[in-house]
Amino acid sequence: MQRYRLLFRLGPPAYFGLPDGEKLVVPVEAGGTIRSPVLDTRTGHKVSHGSLPRYRTPESALSQNLKTDDFEMKLSDNFLEVWTDSSAPQEATDRTLAYVDLFIQSLSAMYGERFFASLMAVDDDQGNPQSVAAIPRTVPFFTATIYNTQELSERIAIAANWARKADPVAQKALFYFEHACLLEEFSATLTLSSPHASFSRALAFLQLFKALTSIIGDPSTDRDYQGRCRKLGLQKDFWDAKAKPLYEIRNEQDVAHYSHLLPQPGLFLGHYRQAVAVFREALEAHMAKLSRNETGG
Repeated sequence: MQRYRLLFRLGPPAYFGLPDGEKLVVPVEAGGTIRSPVLDTRTGHKVSHGSLPRYRTPESALSQNLKTDDFEMKLSDNFLEVWTDSSAPQEATDRTLAYVDLFIQSLSAMYGERFFASLMAVDDDQGNPQSVAAIPRTVPFFTATIYNTQELSERIAIAANWARKADPVAQKALFYFEHACLLEEFSATLTLSSPHASFSRALAFLQLFKALTSIIGDPSTDRDYQGRCRKLGLQKDFWDAKAKPLYEIRNEQDVAHYSHLLPQPGLFLGHYRQAVAVFREALEAHMAKLSRNETGG
């Protein structure tokens, strides 16, 4: 067995009394009133600083030792050193990352705000750096956009018309869709194989399903869901061929309920794109129906 040290940097740094971007950082014992900057509404400029940060003094810097059956830990400010015994550096890293993730999640639950831990180094007991395949917190991923300005111009005109005549159903569907896009964008900032990326895409899929069923109905709550599809002029088998598979994914893969199992990496990549295409078809049909109603057709 060999002893290994893993070094992490914890955040948000403000909770440790350290600078945290433009966030105002003050100790709890400061008390009194925290004054915000004064904003000149005519120009949009700040014209006073308000209260200023009061970072921790050298004497009040966090210094804490902790010990469990498998780990010894030392906190100095927001730097966490973890020592553990293992037969190989990769095994030590994997076990420690699993523990630190739970430690950080527990701390987050106490504060109601997400804490995080970034792995900085892995050393042996002689101080020699170890090469390990530690899972990164973020990873650059190739993205590309293929544009067509003529198509964009045409769709801008359609979007302007949709915005003019959108009824409450369309407005709620578009809101659900926009929230799905936000979750999908967030998932792209995470490691592709991480459970959080998969979970974010699962939640994005759920919002897309809400967007779709706000238009065509949901069998669990709407008895006329197939009739809605017919009234929208959708193809006869739209529900069975396109919407039902998404409904089964929601139910069988338990998107809407808690599970003790972590989502499979990359599971919802394909499901999300499938749901986008089905939603777009239903929305186009709904907006076409609004146009027919508007013209008396």
